[in-house]
Amino acid sequence: MRLVFLSDNRDFVWQKQLFFLTSHNAMNNYDNQYSLKEVLQQLVDKYKLRSKMQSEALVASWPEIAGKLVAKHTKSVRLDGSVLYIEVSEPALRNELVYMQSVIIKAVNDYLKDDVVDRLVIK
Repeated sequence: MRLVFLSDNRDFVWQKQLFFLTSHNAMNNYDNQYSLKEVLQQLVDKYKLRSKMQSEALVASWPEIAGKLVAKHTKSVRLDGSVLYIEVSEPALRNELVYMQSVIIKAVNDYLKDDVVDRLVIK
């Protein structure tokens, strides 16, 4: 694979030399050139990295999603398939989060811009 710089329009495009990434129906830009975004999307899909990336994004942004107080008392956050596991240190906070399950699921899905979480388990 090699990166080609086209001076006339200042776009980076990938020459099609990775035959396993492309199908002729998937791309309609040029016959043998793809944008970096398209190639990266195909890599993510090919190697099934999307769920891992979403899980890592969720863990990294948990304080922003849940708020500082909840994040401070959260021991662990883990996304396994469509189930979000949250472990908290305070029993009272656990009870509050149980009542807010639908709000938490909606907040996580809105943040990730995808319906990733279907169920929430709070320990």
